[in-house]
Amino acid sequence: MICNELNRASNLRDDLEEYKRCLERFLELLDYFITDKSGHLLREYLRIRDIIADAYISIPKDTKKIQSLVLQMNPTAWCMLNERI
Repeated sequence: MICNELNRASNLRDDLEEYKRCLERFLELLDYFITDKSGHLLREYLRIRDIIADAYISIPKDTKKIQSLVLQMNPTAWCMLNERI
């Protein structure tokens, strides 16, 4: 669901209000997800949160690279992506 919001944001860059709503939902979902993480994964997810927060306050950006980063942090998603290659 987190990546879905990034995908929506990427598709709605022309509509600043909807773009920001997508990023707000992303941040909210990520905050729920982060609550039970610890160690090095927590640090990486907080880093991604900072990147999205920066995107929220700046001009609309393409979020495809951030989506890729989030998916790479999930072993199942990573394996699924690399099967296609």
